Amino acid sequence: MTNRVIMNRETPSLRPEARIGEALDSLYRHRSYSLPVVDEEGRYLGMYGVRQILARLLPKAVIIEDGLDELGYVTDTLEQLRERLHSFRGERIGDALDHEAPAAGGDAPLLETLLHLYHGATDIPIVDPGDGALQGAITPWEILAALTERTAPE
Repeated sequence: MTNRVIMNRETPSLRPEARIGEALDSLYRHRSYSLPVVDEEGRYLGMYGVRQILARLLPKAVIIEDGLDELGYVTDTLEQLRERLHSFRGERIGDALDHEAPAAGGDAPLLETLLHLYHGATDIPIVDPGDGALQGAITPWEILAALTERTAPE
Protein backbone atom coordinates (compact mmCIF):
# COMPACT_ATOMS: atom_id res chain seq x y z
CA MET A 1 0.00 0.00 0.00
CA THR A 2 1.41 3.39 -1.02
CA ASN A 3 0.88 6.98 0.04
CA ARG A 4 -1.39 7.56 -2.98
CA VAL A 5 -4.12 5.55 -1.25
CA ILE A 6 -4.87 8.26 1.29
CA MET A 7 -2.92 11.40 0.40
CA ASN A 8 -4.81 14.67 0.17
CA ARG A 9 -4.25 15.87 -3.40
CA GLU A 10 -5.73 19.29 -2.62
CA THR A 11 -3.45 20.19 0.24
CA PRO A 12 -3.04 23.91 0.89
CA SER A 13 0.43 25.36 0.36
CA LEU A 14 2.31 28.59 0.84
CA ARG A 15 4.72 30.56 -1.33
CA PRO A 16 8.13 31.63 0.03
CA GLU A 17 7.27 35.32 -0.38
CA ALA A 18 4.21 34.93 1.88
CA ARG A 19 4.40 36.90 5.10
CA ILE A 20 4.35 35.26 8.52
CA GLY A 21 0.96 36.84 9.23
CA GLU A 22 -0.48 35.25 6.06
CA ALA A 23 1.03 31.89 6.99
CA LEU A 24 -0.43 32.13 10.48
CA ASP A 25 -3.87 32.86 9.04
CA SER A 26 -3.58 29.91 6.65
CA LEU A 27 -2.37 27.54 9.37
CA TYR A 28 -5.30 28.55 11.55
CA ARG A 29 -7.85 28.35 8.73
CA HIS A 30 -6.72 24.85 7.70
CA ARG A 31 -6.18 23.66 11.30
CA SER A 32 -2.66 22.61 10.35
CA TYR A 33 0.62 22.56 12.27
CA SER A 34 2.65 23.11 9.13
CA LEU A 35 2.14 23.64 5.42
CA PRO A 36 4.30 22.87 2.41
CA VAL A 37 5.95 25.80 0.67
CA VAL A 38 6.25 25.71 -3.12
CA ASP A 39 7.85 27.89 -5.79
CA GLU A 40 6.00 29.42 -8.76
CA GLU A 41 6.19 26.10 -10.65
CA GLY A 42 4.72 24.15 -7.73
CA ARG A 43 8.03 22.55 -6.69
CA TYR A 44 8.33 21.71 -3.03
CA LEU A 45 10.82 23.89 -1.11
CA GLY A 46 10.21 23.00 2.54
CA MET A 47 7.70 23.34 5.36
CA TYR A 48 6.60 26.32 7.40
CA GLY A 49 4.45 26.17 10.47
CA VAL A 50 3.79 26.62 14.13
CA ARG A 51 7.27 25.44 15.09
CA GLN A 52 8.92 28.29 13.15
CA ILE A 53 6.54 30.80 14.74
CA LEU A 54 7.18 29.47 18.24
CA ALA A 55 10.92 29.70 17.63
CA ARG A 56 10.49 33.45 17.15
CA LEU A 57 8.47 33.80 20.36
CA LEU A 58 10.76 31.84 22.67
CA PRO A 59 14.03 33.19 24.09
CA LYS A 60 16.97 32.23 21.86
CA ALA A 61 18.74 30.66 24.85
CA VAL A 62 16.20 27.81 24.91
CA ILE A 63 15.96 27.01 21.19
CA ILE A 64 19.69 26.71 20.44
CA GLU A 65 21.30 23.28 20.59
CA ASP A 66 22.12 22.42 24.23
CA GLY A 67 20.22 25.54 25.28
CA LEU A 68 18.49 26.16 28.55
CA ASP A 69 15.56 23.93 29.42
CA GLU A 70 14.16 25.92 32.31
CA LEU A 71 12.04 29.04 31.77
CA GLY A 72 10.73 29.68 35.27
CA TYR A 73 12.58 32.99 35.38
CA VAL A 74 10.84 34.35 32.25
CA THR A 75 7.81 36.47 33.07
CA ASP A 76 6.45 37.36 29.62
CA THR A 77 2.76 38.12 29.58
CA LEU A 78 0.30 37.11 26.88
CA GLU A 79 0.23 40.72 25.72
CA GLN A 80 4.03 40.77 25.40
CA LEU A 81 3.90 37.59 23.29
CA ARG A 82 1.21 39.16 21.10
CA GLU A 83 3.39 42.25 20.64
CA ARG A 84 6.38 40.08 19.75
CA LEU A 85 4.30 38.19 17.18
CA HIS A 86 3.02 41.46 15.76
CA SER A 87 6.60 42.72 15.37
CA PHE A 88 7.51 39.98 12.86
CA ARG A 89 4.16 39.24 11.13
CA GLY A 90 5.32 41.12 8.02
CA GLU A 91 8.50 39.09 7.47
CA ARG A 92 8.81 36.55 4.64
CA ILE A 93 8.45 32.88 5.51
CA GLY A 94 10.97 31.89 2.82
CA ASP A 95 13.79 32.87 5.15
CA ALA A 96 12.76 30.35 7.81
CA LEU A 97 11.64 27.19 6.00
CA ASP A 98 12.25 23.77 7.47
CA HIS A 99 14.23 22.11 4.68
CA GLU A 100 14.83 19.02 6.81
CA ALA A 101 11.16 18.09 7.25
CA PRO A 102 10.48 14.61 5.92
CA ALA A 103 8.83 14.32 2.53
CA ALA A 104 7.78 11.21 0.65
CA GLY A 105 6.86 10.11 -2.83
CA GLY A 106 3.40 9.00 -3.82
CA ASP A 107 4.64 5.48 -4.49
CA ALA A 108 6.49 5.21 -1.16
CA PRO A 109 5.08 2.73 1.34
CA LEU A 110 2.38 4.22 3.54
CA LEU A 111 3.90 2.55 6.61
CA GLU A 112 7.10 4.59 6.14
CA THR A 113 4.98 7.74 6.23
CA LEU A 114 3.22 6.49 9.37
CA LEU A 115 6.65 6.01 10.93
CA HIS A 116 7.58 9.66 10.15
CA LEU A 117 4.33 10.77 11.79
CA TYR A 118 5.05 8.56 14.78
CA HIS A 119 8.50 10.15 15.17
CA GLY A 120 6.96 13.61 15.41
CA ALA A 121 6.36 14.88 11.90
CA THR A 122 3.06 16.74 11.76
CA ASP A 123 2.38 16.70 8.01
CA ILE A 124 4.18 14.77 5.29
CA PRO A 125 4.29 16.45 1.87
CA ILE A 126 4.05 14.06 -1.05
CA VAL A 127 6.56 15.14 -3.68
CA ASP A 128 7.22 13.84 -7.19
CA PRO A 129 10.77 12.44 -7.07
CA GLY A 130 11.36 13.40 -10.70
CA ASP A 131 10.50 17.09 -10.84
CA GLY A 132 10.02 17.94 -7.15
CA ALA A 133 6.39 19.00 -7.67
CA LEU A 134 4.13 18.92 -4.64
CA GLN A 135 1.46 16.29 -5.28
CA GLY A 136 -0.36 16.42 -1.96
CA ALA A 137 0.17 15.66 1.71
CA ILE A 138 -0.63 13.18 4.40
CA THR A 139 -1.56 14.45 7.83
CA PRO A 140 -2.74 12.56 10.88
CA TRP A 141 -6.27 13.57 9.84
CA GLU A 142 -6.00 11.66 6.54
CA ILE A 143 -4.73 8.64 8.46
CA LEU A 144 -7.56 8.78 10.99
CA ALA A 145 -10.16 9.40 8.29
CA ALA A 146 -8.96 6.43 6.25
CA LEU A 147 -8.85 4.12 9.26
CA THR A 148 -12.30 5.12 10.54
CA GLU A 149 -13.84 5.58 7.08
CA ARG A 150 -14.67 9.22 7.78
CA THR A 151 -13.94 12.41 5.93
CA ALA A 152 -10.85 14.33 7.00
CA PRO A 153 -11.60 17.83 8.32
CA GLU A 154 -10.75 20.75 6.03
